[in-house]
Amino acid sequence: MVKRILFIFLCLTSIATAQTGNQLLMTLKVEDSTVRWQDDFLLTLEVYGAPSEKSPMVTIEGMDQFRLNSQGKNLLQVPGGKTVKWILTYNLTAIQDGTFKVGPARAKVEDHIYSSNTLFI
Repeated sequence: MVKRILFIFLCLTSIATAQTGNQLLMTLKVEDSTVRWQDDFLLTLEVYGAPSEKSPMVTIEGMDQFRLNSQGKNLLQVPGGKTVKWILTYNLTAIQDGTFKVGPARAKVEDHIYSSNTLFI
């Protein structure tokens, strides 16, 4: 009887772990929230998630307000091996003066859409 209860407990625990294994945490950042016309600046998106072979497909609202000069992608393994951190960088140039809304960044994993914060620069 104890073995059966232990088996059921382990099955339920593994199901709960599998269901939460693909969650993402995303954060948009800029070094300075003041950008002038034709100024270059760096937008960074940090994505924490379960280890996988590739980074999630991400879209960021408001990117059409800027010229994309270059982008980069780095993968960091968080100690313990249960989480990875993707760092996506975008070198952008403001193509007009004004206040800009950037974000949220969105990624779809399985049937769930994850969103980041929104920035005003």
